[in-house]
Amino acid sequence: NGFGNALGVLLDLGVSSYQLDKLERGFSIKGNERLDMRMNQSQELTAYEVVNTYSAEELAYIFTKFGEEEKAQAVADQIVFERGKKKIETTGELVSIIEKIIKKQGFVSPATKIFQAIRIEVNSELVSIKEGLEGALHVLKSHGRICVISFHSLEDRIVKQQFGNWERQNVGISITKKPITADE
Repeated sequence: NGFGNALGVLLDLGVSSYQLDKLERGFSIKGNERLDMRMNQSQELTAYEVVNTYSAEELAYIFTKFGEEEKAQAVADQIVFERGKKKIETTGELVSIIEKIIKKQGFVSPATKIFQAIRIEVNSELVSIKEGLEGALHVLKSHGRICVISFHSLEDRIVKQQFGNWERQNVGISITKKPITADE
């Protein structure tokens, strides 16, 4: 966009509640909407394609890597089994399938981690973080600062690794080694 010589760059890695709150976008475990989960409605890959075309191995991989779900393989196998009978079209159908494998404990839905993993896959969110960090460095003035607000360990890990790489390359230094969390 022609930016340059920025004294500071702030990356807020949080997802947009505007998009998540719209049930028709297929992000929510609460509704029964068409599986979509695209942040950018013009992109082709949707949650429907992920759920209905990825192999059990591919699904288990994204559930493990992006959702850190312990029962990733069992959920993936159940999805493949169920879609063999009928395509999985809605968020409600997917939640029901997940609940066959992962039982609810407390207030958190058993589908939360799986939905997160699918959303990350559909939107290439982790790749975007790497690209955003590189772009931030590119527009940063000498002695400028990059600050990142992350919301889960997957994002945090990428940021820490990139900052560590920059330190080893003598591109910059990390001011904090541990996350700074909000207080009152």
